[in-house]
Amino acid sequence: MGRKPKSDPAVHRYVVRLNSEENGRFDIQFQKSGLKERSKFIKTIIFGKEIKVIKSTRRQWTTTCA
Repeated sequence: MGRKPKSDPAVHRYVVRLNSEENGRFDIQFQKSGLKERSKFIKTIIFGKEIKVIKSTRRQWTTTCA
């Protein structure tokens, strides 16, 4: 049996190297995005999809789009 094969599997992979400053900026943006997977975050940024970020304080809620 096993897993059903995907009709269009993602088989292409790329490598990006970041220095410490770039990695820090990347981590901050990733955390703000609220996404749980870095790969989905990167694909969202590359292909221009909208990411909704919800920030909360004790007094108010704000929603922004990156």
